Amino acid sequence: LIAKDFERAVFLIENQFGDIYEGGDQVKLQYWLAEIPEAIVFSKPHLCTLNAWNLFACGQLDAANQSLEAAENILESSKSLEPNALLVKDEISETNRVKLLGRVATIRSILASYSGNIPHIIKYARQALEHLPLQELSWRSIASITIGDAYTREGEMMLAREARSNALEASKTSGDAYLIIIVNLT
Repeated sequence: LIAKDFERAVFLIENQFGDIYEGGDQVKLQYWLAEIPEAIVFSKPHLCTLNAWNLFACGQLDAANQSLEAAENILESSKSLEPNALLVKDEISETNRVKLLGRVATIRSILASYSGNIPHIIKYARQALEHLPLQELSWRSIASITIGDAYTREGEMMLAREARSNALEASKTSGDAYLIIIVNLT
Protein backbone atom coordinates (compact mmCIF):
# COMPACT_ATOMS: atom_id res chain seq x y z
CA LEU A 1 0.00 0.00 0.00
CA ILE A 2 2.82 2.41 0.80
CA ALA A 3 4.36 1.72 -2.62
CA LYS A 4 0.93 2.20 -4.23
CA ASP A 5 1.21 -1.32 -5.73
CA PHE A 6 -2.51 -1.82 -5.42
CA GLU A 7 -2.67 -4.95 -7.58
CA ARG A 8 -0.27 -6.71 -5.22
CA ALA A 9 -2.07 -5.32 -2.17
CA VAL A 10 -5.41 -6.56 -3.49
CA PHE A 11 -3.94 -10.00 -4.16
CA LEU A 12 -2.57 -10.22 -0.62
CA ILE A 13 -5.77 -8.97 1.01
CA GLU A 14 -7.97 -11.35 -0.99
CA ASN A 15 -5.77 -14.30 -0.08
CA GLN A 16 -5.35 -13.39 3.58
CA PHE A 17 -8.85 -12.14 4.38
CA GLY A 18 -9.91 -15.24 6.30
CA ASP A 19 -6.82 -15.28 8.48
CA ILE A 20 -6.99 -11.55 9.12
CA TYR A 21 -10.68 -11.60 9.97
CA GLU A 22 -10.53 -14.74 12.10
CA GLY A 23 -7.58 -13.19 13.93
CA GLY A 24 -9.87 -10.34 14.96
CA ASP A 25 -7.93 -7.68 13.10
CA GLN A 26 -10.88 -5.98 11.41
CA VAL A 27 -9.42 -2.53 12.12
CA LYS A 28 -6.31 -3.36 10.09
CA LEU A 29 -8.47 -4.73 7.29
CA GLN A 30 -10.66 -1.62 7.35
CA TYR A 31 -7.55 0.56 7.10
CA TRP A 32 -6.14 -1.45 4.20
CA LEU A 33 -9.40 -1.36 2.27
CA ALA A 34 -9.69 2.39 2.83
CA GLU A 35 -6.21 2.87 1.33
CA ILE A 36 -7.14 1.16 -1.94
CA PRO A 37 -8.77 3.51 -4.44
CA GLU A 38 -12.52 3.00 -4.64
CA ALA A 39 -12.32 2.43 -8.39
CA ILE A 40 -10.09 -0.60 -7.79
CA VAL A 41 -12.23 -1.95 -4.95
CA PHE A 42 -15.38 -1.60 -7.05
CA SER A 43 -13.76 -3.30 -10.04
CA LYS A 44 -13.07 -6.61 -8.29
CA PRO A 45 -16.04 -8.66 -7.10
CA HIS A 46 -14.09 -10.59 -4.48
CA LEU A 47 -12.74 -7.38 -3.01
CA CYS A 48 -16.21 -5.77 -3.17
CA THR A 49 -17.59 -8.72 -1.20
CA LEU A 50 -14.81 -8.56 1.40
CA ASN A 51 -15.32 -4.83 1.63
CA ALA A 52 -19.08 -5.27 2.08
CA TRP A 53 -18.53 -7.81 4.87
CA ASN A 54 -16.09 -5.48 6.59
CA LEU A 55 -18.41 -2.47 6.19
CA PHE A 56 -21.31 -4.50 7.60
CA ALA A 57 -19.19 -5.51 10.61
CA CYS A 58 -18.37 -1.83 11.16
CA GLY A 59 -22.06 -0.88 11.07
CA GLN A 60 -21.90 0.88 7.71
CA LEU A 61 -24.92 -0.84 6.18
CA ASP A 62 -25.56 1.58 3.30
CA ALA A 63 -21.92 1.45 2.23
CA ALA A 64 -21.98 -2.35 2.49
CA ASN A 65 -25.00 -2.39 0.21
CA GLN A 66 -23.19 -0.22 -2.36
CA SER A 67 -20.24 -2.59 -2.34
CA LEU A 68 -22.57 -5.56 -2.83
CA GLU A 69 -24.23 -3.82 -5.77
CA ALA A 70 -20.83 -3.30 -7.39
CA ALA A 71 -19.98 -6.98 -6.90
CA GLU A 72 -23.32 -8.08 -8.35
CA ASN A 73 -22.88 -5.85 -11.40
CA ILE A 74 -19.46 -7.34 -12.13
CA LEU A 75 -20.64 -10.89 -11.49
CA GLU A 76 -23.68 -10.42 -13.72
CA SER A 77 -21.55 -9.04 -16.55
CA SER A 78 -19.13 -11.97 -16.23
CA LYS A 79 -21.97 -14.49 -16.59
CA SER A 80 -21.46 -14.62 -20.34
CA LEU A 81 -17.97 -16.06 -19.94
CA GLU A 82 -17.69 -19.37 -21.76
CA PRO A 83 -17.18 -22.21 -19.24
CA ASN A 84 -14.17 -23.67 -21.09
CA ALA A 85 -12.63 -20.37 -22.19
CA LEU A 86 -9.12 -19.56 -21.09
CA LEU A 87 -9.29 -16.91 -18.41
CA VAL A 88 -7.44 -13.69 -18.99
CA LYS A 89 -6.44 -11.43 -16.14
CA ASP A 90 -9.43 -10.23 -14.07
CA GLU A 91 -11.92 -12.67 -15.62
CA ILE A 92 -13.83 -14.86 -13.20
CA SER A 93 -14.33 -18.60 -13.54
CA GLU A 94 -17.92 -19.80 -13.32
CA THR A 95 -17.11 -21.64 -10.08
CA ASN A 96 -15.78 -18.48 -8.45
CA ARG A 97 -18.62 -16.41 -9.85
CA VAL A 98 -21.22 -18.70 -8.28
CA LYS A 99 -19.31 -18.83 -4.98
CA LEU A 100 -19.11 -15.04 -4.84
CA LEU A 101 -22.83 -14.79 -5.64
CA GLY A 102 -23.40 -17.06 -2.64
CA ARG A 103 -21.30 -14.81 -0.42
CA VAL A 104 -23.13 -11.72 -1.69
CA ALA A 105 -26.48 -13.39 -0.98
CA THR A 106 -25.29 -14.33 2.53
CA ILE A 107 -24.43 -10.73 3.33
CA ARG A 108 -27.71 -9.57 1.78
CA SER A 109 -29.61 -11.97 4.07
CA ILE A 110 -27.88 -10.46 7.09
CA LEU A 111 -28.62 -6.92 5.93
CA ALA A 112 -32.27 -7.91 5.40
CA SER A 113 -32.39 -9.22 8.97
CA TYR A 114 -31.39 -5.78 10.25
CA SER A 115 -34.36 -4.25 8.48
CA GLY A 116 -36.68 -7.06 9.62
CA ASN A 117 -37.57 -8.00 6.05
CA ILE A 118 -38.32 -11.69 6.55
CA PRO A 119 -39.16 -12.50 2.90
CA HIS A 120 -35.82 -11.03 1.81
CA ILE A 121 -33.94 -12.84 4.57
CA ILE A 122 -35.36 -16.15 3.36
CA LYS A 123 -34.89 -15.31 -0.32
CA TYR A 124 -31.24 -14.33 0.04
CA ALA A 125 -30.34 -17.09 2.50
CA ARG A 126 -31.82 -19.68 0.13
CA GLN A 127 -29.87 -18.16 -2.77
CA ALA A 128 -26.73 -18.31 -0.67
CA LEU A 129 -27.21 -21.97 0.20
CA GLU A 130 -27.92 -22.81 -3.45
CA HIS A 131 -24.78 -21.04 -4.67
CA LEU A 132 -22.22 -21.69 -1.96
CA PRO A 133 -20.05 -24.78 -2.40
CA LEU A 134 -20.23 -27.29 0.42
CA GLN A 135 -16.67 -26.35 1.44
CA GLU A 136 -17.75 -22.78 2.23
CA LEU A 137 -18.69 -23.89 5.73
CA SER A 138 -18.59 -20.56 7.56
CA TRP A 139 -20.59 -18.77 4.87
CA ARG A 140 -23.11 -21.64 4.74
CA SER A 141 -23.41 -21.53 8.53
CA ILE A 142 -24.12 -17.78 8.49
CA ALA A 143 -26.78 -18.21 5.79
CA SER A 144 -28.35 -21.05 7.78
CA ILE A 145 -28.37 -18.96 10.95
CA THR A 146 -30.15 -16.07 9.23
CA ILE A 147 -32.75 -18.28 7.59
CA GLY A 148 -33.28 -20.08 10.91
CA ASP A 149 -33.92 -16.76 12.61
CA ALA A 150 -36.37 -15.77 9.86
CA TYR A 151 -38.26 -19.03 10.21
CA THR A 152 -38.42 -18.52 13.97
CA ARG A 153 -39.95 -15.07 13.47
CA GLU A 154 -42.53 -16.65 11.16
CA GLY A 155 -43.33 -19.36 13.70
CA GLU A 156 -41.99 -22.11 11.40
CA MET A 157 -40.23 -23.94 14.21
CA MET A 158 -39.47 -27.18 12.33
CA LEU A 159 -37.80 -25.26 9.49
CA ALA A 160 -35.97 -23.09 12.03
CA ARG A 161 -34.69 -26.15 13.88
CA GLU A 162 -33.49 -27.75 10.64
CA ALA A 163 -31.69 -24.56 9.59
CA ARG A 164 -30.00 -24.21 12.97
CA SER A 165 -28.98 -27.85 12.90
CA ASN A 166 -27.38 -27.29 9.49
CA ALA A 167 -25.65 -24.17 10.81
CA LEU A 168 -24.31 -26.03 13.84
CA GLU A 169 -23.02 -28.91 11.73
CA ALA A 170 -21.25 -26.54 9.32
CA SER A 171 -19.80 -24.50 12.19
CA LYS A 172 -18.47 -27.58 13.97
CA THR A 173 -16.97 -28.94 10.76
CA SER A 174 -15.25 -25.61 10.07
CA GLY A 175 -14.07 -25.35 13.67
CA ASP A 176 -15.45 -21.82 13.94
CA ALA A 177 -16.01 -21.47 17.69
CA TYR A 178 -17.65 -18.06 17.29
CA LEU A 179 -20.33 -19.39 14.94
CA ILE A 180 -20.89 -22.42 17.20
CA ILE A 181 -21.66 -20.01 20.04
CA ILE A 182 -23.95 -17.91 17.83
CA VAL A 183 -25.90 -20.98 16.70
CA ASN A 184 -26.32 -22.15 20.28
CA LEU A 185 -27.56 -18.72 21.39
CA THR A 186 -30.34 -18.54 18.81
